[in-house]
Amino acid sequence: MSLLIVGLIGLFFLIYGAGNYYIGTRFFQSFYSTLSPYTRYYWLAIALLALSPFIARLVKRDTQNAFISSAATVGDYWLAVFYYLLILWAI
Repeated sequence: MSLLIVGLIGLFFLIYGAGNYYIGTRFFQSFYSTLSPYTRYYWLAIALLALSPFIARLVKRDTQNAFISSAATVGDYWLAVFYYLLILWAI
C-alpha cells in the first residue's frame, strides 16, 4: 500500500513538473527578447515558485515566521495561476 502511495505522489510531481515546464517555456517564448540574458535566473525563479507551496508546508510544521507564511501564500497564488494557465493554454 505504501509503495502505491509513493508511486502516486511521484506521478503527481512528475505531471506538476511537466506542467510548470510547459508554462515556463510558453512564457519564456512570449518574452524571449526581454528574458534572454536572464535565462538562468528565470528558470530558477520558476523552480522556486513551483516548489514553494510544498517546501513552505514542510518547513511550516516546525517553524512559524513571516517568511515561511509569505512563501506559502506566494506558492498558493502560483498554484492558482498554474491551473488557470494550463486551462487557457490547453484550449
